[in-house]
Amino acid sequence: MTTERGETVSREAAVEGVRDCRERQANQAGAKAPPPTSPGTFARRLALSATVAAFAVATGPGHADVLSEMNRFWQGAAVNTTGPTAFQGQASGHWTLGNLYLRAPVRSEQV
Repeated sequence: MTTERGETVSREAAVEGVRDCRERQANQAGAKAPPPTSPGTFARRLALSATVAAFAVATGPGHADVLSEMNRFWQGAAVNTTGPTAFQGQASGHWTLGNLYLRAPVRSEQV
């Protein structure tokens, strides 16, 4: 490998230099090396993962039918629409994008 200064360096020396640089940066920042993991830690993580997976499979997906709930909610609503128009008024030309009128019945819903 060739450095920025044009020096030729072996791959092992380059890797060692990068490792030394990272250790110096960690020491300057006050970072501590992560503690080694014990076999008990892995077993606890595995047991927790298995418990979460079992709970997710046991509960199953919810059986909510969104379409029928939305239809029930909007049943009895009143809707009126008009399309876009353009007309010449006394002062100037006007145009509208149309109107939408929506009236939904008042309900109390459990969330």
